[in-house]
Amino acid sequence: MAAATGSELGAGGALGQRRAAGIFGAIITAAIIAAVGDHLPTLALAVLVVVTLVVYWVAEVYAELLGEHVERGQLPTWPGRPPFRT
Repeated sequence: MAAATGSELGAGGALGQRRAAGIFGAIITAAIIAAVGDHLPTLALAVLVVVTLVVYWVAEVYAELLGEHVERGQLPTWPGRPPFRT
């Protein structure tokens, strides 16, 4: 069974995806605090959490863009590089 995309799910699907991303972000934050909370000062821990969440967010947006390309039947291309072939 194919997963429904955000466009197929409508506004409720996009809201559900944002909620899922928020929950995953909270899990990542809790894991960081549990792993290094006793070993780092508060400021360093806060910076580590923010940087980790930004990296996760960028990866999530990139994956969503790639998924949209694939859904439309297009493969991503970069200037000066031929498209991927399977």
